[in-house]
Amino acid sequence: MHTANQERYIQNIGRLAESAARDWLHIHQIYNMQQLDYLVKTNDNKYLVIEVKHKDIFHGNPRMPQYGAFDGIGLDVRQIKLRQQLYNDLGIQTLLLFFRLGTHEIYYKTLQKLEQAPPDKIFTTRNNIRIYDLSLFHKEEMFLERLYSTYNIDPETFHKIH
Repeated sequence: MHTANQERYIQNIGRLAESAARDWLHIHQIYNMQQLDYLVKTNDNKYLVIEVKHKDIFHGNPRMPQYGAFDGIGLDVRQIKLRQQLYNDLGIQTLLLFFRLGTHEIYYKTLQKLEQAPPDKIFTTRNNIRIYDLSLFHKEEMFLERLYSTYNIDPETFHKIH
């Protein structure tokens, strides 16, 4: 078991190595790079990228639909294009897995399905973030309670650490 300082040191070394790897790829003129959160092999023997987000939802303004009339979840359009290229080249779909900040809510859906949604369920911000209507996602609640009981975790200790 590492101390907190040792953990931070290990994480910093990892970040430096990742930065050096990006520099190395750039020097070797390899520019099409994707840093994936998870690449998993599903029970039906297919590979799937998991894109994990942990933040609050985007709150739309129904009075100004041109700025997004719905509450939703967003992803940078550059990431969407890269994940779509991965799908086109290799047939690997991306699952957007969203943990809503401050709640026990989890939302998920494949990016390929989200991109097929009707135009009134998708909005792209000026900052090039594509927002998908929450109604498009599967929703789970009380995930953390299941996690606590499955692994016998004390919720108070968990929240102090995270």
